[in-house]
Formats: sequence, structure tokens, C-alpha cells
Amino acid sequence: MGNLIDLRDVYTADERHGLPIVVTMTTTGQRVSIVERDGKRYRDAARLSIKRVGDVDAIVIELLEGAVTTDLEDFRAAAREVRSCGHPWRGPAIGWRAVDGALDYRNTLTRHERIHESSPAVQRCDVDVCPESWHGGDDKHVALTILREAPAAGYSIEVAMDVNDEDGRGWYVDVYADEFYGTAADTARFAADLQHAAEACAHANALYRDTTPHVPIEIAS
Repeated sequence: MGNLIDLRDVYTADERHGLPIVVTMTTTGQRVSIVERDGKRYRDAARLSIKRVGDVDAIVIELLEGAVTTDLEDFRAAAREVRSCGHPWRGPAIGWRAVDGALDYRNTLTRHERIHESSPAVQRCDVDVCPESWHGGDDKHVALTILREAPAAGYSIEVAMDVNDEDGRGWYVDVYADEFYGTAADTARFAADLQHAAEACAHANALYRDTTPHVPIEIAS
């Protein structure tokens, strides 16, 4: 099976933090299953690896057939932990194996909880402006992301739409700023980003109505 690898020996903290997260669905037909170990039940619902996607390395979540929203949420949280500390689920740091040019995490079993039984199935994304391929039932499509990191003047802006969109709201602008004490230049940039988001939101809603393809945008500091 090969020696186990500590991801911190492969990527620096900054490199791990910059790894994109990609969600795919298995092409082998393998389905979600329940596994019993030491009298406990575990859920085998996805695979977690780091591999080349296009021209960048990415954290890849490969869902198995029958995966549900809570499975996707579990593995997205695990992927964020990989970014922050190099290993998911507070497991061992040395838990990766080199397999066919990729790094696979050795243990992707999660505790089997009743919450999975009523969770909606994951669904393929068919919205052209959204960069995601698969969504959980509580997810949102994202057409634009703006992230500005600055002391006391950082914020994030998204142009998003709920996957279910039950109220028919369509695309909206979602702004998060823990605090903002910006200079005149910071404030001008914030205003310009909000204006850009407003225009992107209007454009996304127009595309949503006429289904014209569009390329998603990401802006980061």
C-alpha cells in the first residue's frame, strides 16, 4: 500500500490554504454503503484526494452514488480542515498515500447518523454561471466572489442564488464584513466592488431568465 505521507511535508501552509475544492461524482458505479467496525456503524460515502485538476493541484471530493447533502457537508468540512492543518476529521497528520500520481486520504469513513436518512440527495448543477458541478439541498449557486483581506477593512461579497430558490428570489448580493474601519481608499474600493456585484447580479438574473451561457468570475486580493 506504500508509506503514509504527512501532507505538511508536501505543501506549505500557504499552498494548502490556496488549494481549490472540487466536487465530483464517481464514474465506477460504486454506491454509498454502511460498514461496521468494532460494534460501530460507519458511512462510506465519498473519497478524498489531492490531484491535478487542469493546471492546478486541488482537493477532490469524489461522491459515491446515493450520497446526500449531509455527506457533501461532511466532506466539504473535511476539505477545509485539510487546507488549515493538513488532515481531515482531526485524524492523524500522516494519513495520505501516493496512488497513481495523486494523494489519497486513507480513511474516509464517517459515523453513520440518522440525520443522513432524511437528508436530500445531492444534485448536479445545471446553472451555467455557477462553477460547482454538484450541490447539496441547502447549497447556493455562486456567480461572483470578491474577497478582500485587510486589517479592519476586509470583506467578502458574493452574487448567489439558493439551489432550491423556493421564494423565487433569484440571484442576490450577499455581503459579509466582521468589521470595517477603512481608509478613504478602502471605502472607495468597497463601494466599487459593491457596484460591480450589483451589475453582476443584474446580469446573472438576466441570464437566469434567458439561460444564456456565461463564465463565472472570481476576484481575490
